[in-house]
Amino acid sequence: MENTNFLPKIQNENPFNKEIQKLEESKSSAYLFYSLITEPDNEINRLLSDEIAKFEEKIDRSVVVKKRSEVLFLTKEKYYQKLTLRLAKYLSLECEGDIKNIPNINLKKLKNVINMGFREIFSVLENDISLYDKLFTELDSIRETDKKMELYIGRDGIYAYEGRRSIDTARRRKKTKEEKAQRKLLEIHPRYINYNSFIKNNFDEETKIKYLQDQGVDSSKDLIIFDTGYRGSIPEQILRSIGFSQEEIEKRIKILGTDFYKNYESNYEEDLEEKTKIRNRLVKGIPYDLENYNKVARIEERPKRNLTSTGLYLNIQGKLTPIEAPFLNEVSFHYDLIELTIRQYYFNREYFEK
Repeated sequence: MENTNFLPKIQNENPFNKEIQKLEESKSSAYLFYSLITEPDNEINRLLSDEIAKFEEKIDRSVVVKKRSEVLFLTKEKYYQKLTLRLAKYLSLECEGDIKNIPNINLKKLKNVINMGFREIFSVLENDISLYDKLFTELDSIRETDKKMELYIGRDGIYAYEGRRSIDTARRRKKTKEEKAQRKLLEIHPRYINYNSFIKNNFDEETKIKYLQDQGVDSSKDLIIFDTGYRGSIPEQILRSIGFSQEEIEKRIKILGTDFYKNYESNYEEDLEEKTKIRNRLVKGIPYDLENYNKVARIEERPKRNLTSTGLYLNIQGKLTPIEAPFLNEVSFHYDLIELTIRQYYFNREYFEK
């Protein structure tokens, strides 16, 4: 019998509501900051322009990134406008929403923050895109015969989810009335859920099942679950909790990489069984080696929108929701830039594809 004495309690509200409100306010006031920093003689505008020039010079020196940037820059002006708006949001956070505090911004620090943001974008184009391409190719192949509900596990799966959601948006916008009648462009409607190790390890089965049901995940859904890495233990627990057999579970998990290659030389029977199971969960075309592990590790280390969830609370609809505190600093800005880049890249590639 499960000992419930030390299980965390369900909260009645998110204790980080003030931080969430502050983030929402920064989005509203960002337009005021945007108007200021886009003035031609503005010092921050000049700083951003210099960093954009350096970024594009770096792109020109990389064959792989240059090719992918051509897709991203199909809507180049729009992309940089959105990027500048995200910088304005960051400045709003730094200035507590008061544009009068702009003169207090440390320009040396700001330059470093912007430079690091462009380094993240470059790294995503160089490293992450190839892995997401393989994932989306396999998922599309599956959907041709079996239209499953795609579930992306957070926090690390947020970028794959945003890329897939952009593909979905582009496909639906591409449709004309004639195409709807004559073509079968696969709509996706992906779902995202934050189900981390804390939730996995600290709540009883009944609570976890209710949380999943409140997020629209139950045994009636024909699920396929994506987790970045490294073993697929969280998707496995989710599928087991809602009643799938082990045989069914193994058909429904996709991961980008694993650390289990380290046991490659092991001949223990249990290690061989585990190795086979993990390798079968890898997305097709992804190697089972250190190089790919390092690529996936970089994805897992990317800036996140929120701190890791530390519990669950009942929202105003009475549904269990993760307790999450948003980042209110440069981490939030860097997350925004990566999200924007992945969204724009996959939307453009899908929408403008001939």
